[in-house]
Amino acid sequence: REVIDYNVMDESQIVVVGMPQFDMYVSGKASPRDKFFQKVEIDPADKVIVYAAIGPRFGAADWVLIDLLNHWQKEGKFGPGVSILVRFQPNDSVDMAEIQKRPFLHYDYPGIRFSDLERFSLVSSRGIDWDMSFEDLQHLYDTICHMSVIVCYVSTMILDAAMLDKPIINMGFELAAPAHSDQSPMVYLRKNHYQKAIASGGIRLVRNPDELAEWIRRYLADPELDSGGRERLRREQSGFLDGKSGERIGKFILSAL
Repeated sequence: REVIDYNVMDESQIVVVGMPQFDMYVSGKASPRDKFFQKVEIDPADKVIVYAAIGPRFGAADWVLIDLLNHWQKEGKFGPGVSILVRFQPNDSVDMAEIQKRPFLHYDYPGIRFSDLERFSLVSSRGIDWDMSFEDLQHLYDTICHMSVIVCYVSTMILDAAMLDKPIINMGFELAAPAHSDQSPMVYLRKNHYQKAIASGGIRLVRNPDELAEWIRRYLADPELDSGGRERLRREQSGFLDGKSGERIGKFILSAL
């Protein structure tokens, strides 16, 4: 509908097939819990909060939030047996110096990057040439399957989480003032496409640190909260939930040939 309205595309030129990257959530199988937790070096008995990083384009946004979550975890604010796993974006750079300052950090940096990162600064390397291997995709599936809640500013990971009905928290506040207004994660929250996702009721948008801590605790205690909204989110954003989107693409290509 949007490509017709905004790009003046003729409806006869459009075939709706769904998102093939989500087929794995229907037809795939997660790795055993102990195997996954051994890989990320976390106790398999723990509940896991995944923080999906927004990237260095937004200054210190990630590191300030990572440190706050770690501080709360050490204080026991989430209860016993809770760990934090940070997942960095595959299409972005990571400041390894910041990681080295935090030996406590459990993190993933998925994907294969083909560009010469040394030629790019941290803030300009977003969108570099990259890809995900089948091993990376399996690890993503395992991460979503075995986590308890996902926290982020904005991320396509919200859709992965919704596919397996995992609680989603977005932050509608900043802990560190950006150097420039366009470096604020809040910019993306206000965009039309993301507002539609929030309107589904499947994303819990928190407005301050107290709400963030409260909703992490609530979701850890009851992961079924807002399940109906997440069902609406995956239905509206995915189009198809039958695991056959890749098959539809293949059939269309064959028919076009």
